[in-house]
Amino acid sequence: MGREIKFRAWDNGKMQKVDFNNLYVNRHHPTGTLYLRDENKPFGETHITQLMQYTGLKEADSGREIYEKDILSYEDGEESFTAVVEWSDWGFYLKGIAPNDVFDFADITDRGKVSATIIGNAFTHPHLLEVSDGTDN
Repeated sequence: MGREIKFRAWDNGKMQKVDFNNLYVNRHHPTGTLYLRDENKPFGETHITQLMQYTGLKEADSGREIYEKDILSYEDGEESFTAVVEWSDWGFYLKGIAPNDVFDFADITDRGKVSATIIGNAFTHPHLLEVSDGTDN
């Protein structure tokens, strides 16, 4: 069985879960802009600036779902890193922030549970994407 397909969206300064059935592309717009049907809006739609897909994985401790652009912190005594969840043609991976490296979910996952902690996401916590130089100013 494949993983569950879910999305969340970032738009106008807020994060929201998205029902896939309510997404559509405006083909009349030159860029094919993605919209979410929203009856509470004047034109019945919300423009989506960033769509993030569910990885199919959850935090081991809390069971929280892990999505694209989530920032994870991992520490096991031998290795530690902070990374953002990214997508490539071959699947989801962890793009290291500290250290600047690439990490594989397979190394920190057991039966769909990830032994890392979600500490934020790239949109509501962009400061977590900055690399510290180790000095106090």
